Amino acid sequence: MRNKLAEEVLDSDMLNLMIQYQKSLGTNGNKLDNSIELLKNTSQLIQNFRDCRPLTEISDDRLKVNDDVLHFFKEWETSVIKDNKLSKKEKCLLSHQTWQDISSLIIRSVQITNLLKTENYQYLERSSCHASSTFRGIIKGEMLRFKRCTNDPVDLQTKYALFSERLIKRGYPKNEIKTVIQEVTAKQRNDTLMVKPKSVLQVASLDILYSVFKTEITHKEQYLKTLGQIKG
Repeated sequence: MRNKLAEEVLDSDMLNLMIQYQKSLGTNGNKLDNSIELLKNTSQLIQNFRDCRPLTEISDDRLKVNDDVLHFFKEWETSVIKDNKLSKKEKCLLSHQTWQDISSLIIRSVQITNLLKTENYQYLERSSCHASSTFRGIIKGEMLRFKRCTNDPVDLQTKYALFSERLIKRGYPKNEIKTVIQEVTAKQRNDTLMVKPKSVLQVASLDILYSVFKTEITHKEQYLKTLGQIKG
């Protein structure tokens, strides 16, 4: 009920009402400038949070508008704090709870959108505590997969470029990516497709086996003879 009331007194309908009222006051309407400025920001914020469309791109205009609203409230707070003429400054500001709610909603919406954006390709963050060989292995393995899956050079370069762009967003340095690309590019596609033959055990011929067993038997016979002489 309280939230519903807040929306109704801070939304675009109230903004339009105040603008019309300001016009009716004529030259005295400038007294409402600050109130209208507040309503312009709150109405945009309410409109965005009423919007049922999902936020899937960080470039969404609604996020930019929300950030501008947050900037407006921060400037408002700063101006009140710096104004030495105001004795009861807390009455000129939003309540602490309201300010925390607004700021957390705006900031969190950006964070969640960023998370959703990276969910499409969750490559290991470069800041993760892994050996450098692990990150090189991720890059090389994915690029080799691209090379196996297409024989079109243009398509392959497009995949490399898109993959590199995504890696950079995950914190991978360009030099590291470039080095691995050069290494993979130097390989022929047929080499990446070739299955290495398993080592074939050489089957020993019967002659070799007979020779080995005969030698073993001879050694045992000599050992037994020597043992018999010692006992005798």
